[in-house]
Amino acid sequence: MKNVSKIAAFLVVWVIGRGIGSAQDFAKLKNKSPEEKAQWQTEWMKKELNLSEKQISQVQVINLKYALENDSMLKNEGSKIAKLRQWKTKQKEKEKELGKVFSKEQFKQYQAIQSEIKEELRSRNQLKKTY
Repeated sequence: MKNVSKIAAFLVVWVIGRGIGSAQDFAKLKNKSPEEKAQWQTEWMKKELNLSEKQISQVQVINLKYALENDSMLKNEGSKIAKLRQWKTKQKEKEKELGKVFSKEQFKQYQAIQSEIKEELRSRNQLKKTY
């Protein structure tokens, strides 16, 4: 669960670094409800991907669905590895749903951002291993 929390925290910090929010916003977001987290994600996607009003409402539903599922998953018992695997599976499902809402260009942009996040995580993990 700690690894899942670290990944989620990093994603939030990374997004903030892209110009949305502040460190104080991150601290507040950490303790927010799934509904508030979903709203925050939707606002981020709206800005980063230039979503239409129709897309915003669709994305809000998707973000809420997965925020609720992730919250429930983190509260359940189970190993950290099992939770991480479940989280990754849910992220893939979410990405598929978002792909149906985004235009091809928006989805490419979304995937590029996700790739940057993954690369940054790998880089940080390598730095930890060298010390």
